[in-house]
Formats: sequence, C-alpha cells, structure tokens
Amino acid sequence: MSAPAIKICGLTRAQDIELLNRLGIELVGFNFVEKSPRFVSQDVAAGLAAQCRPEMERVALLVDPDDDAVDRALAAVSPHRLQLHGV
Repeated sequence: MSAPAIKICGLTRAQDIELLNRLGIELVGFNFVEKSPRFVSQDVAAGLAAQCRPEMERVALLVDPDDDAVDRALAAVSPHRLQLHGV
C-alpha cells in the first residue's frame, strides 16, 4: 500500500509555500472563495504558485463557480486539479 498524498490548502504567504517545498508536500490548494478568511486573489495566487516546486500539484478550490471564476483560477495558477464544492 502506498502512502497517501498530502494536500495543504488555504495558504496565503510566501513563507508557507517555502515550508511546503522543504517538506516535500505533494499538493497545494489555493482558495478562491471570496468569503473565506483563506481567500487569495488571482495575483497573490499566481505569485505563490510561481514559487511551488515544479512537481508540486496545484489545486484550485472554488465554491459554486461560474465559468468566469473557473477561467480566472485556471489563468492564475494553472491547476492540475479543481476542487469544486456546491456544484
């Protein structure tokens, strides 16, 4: 049995990404839910995503997204996966 992959979600600071890089975390989640205290704007998310190790998978977290919200998340972080809630 292989070890489970670990995803850390809701990061908002560059030092958080640096820590995940050092720890070898496999997935990082960017929260695009504006009502959440962990929300990150497209610009902030893009900057954080650029600091991720190349092999770290990026996940965009969205709640009840319309097509424009999905497009903005795709443009910001080029996610490997989408985590959709309330769809």
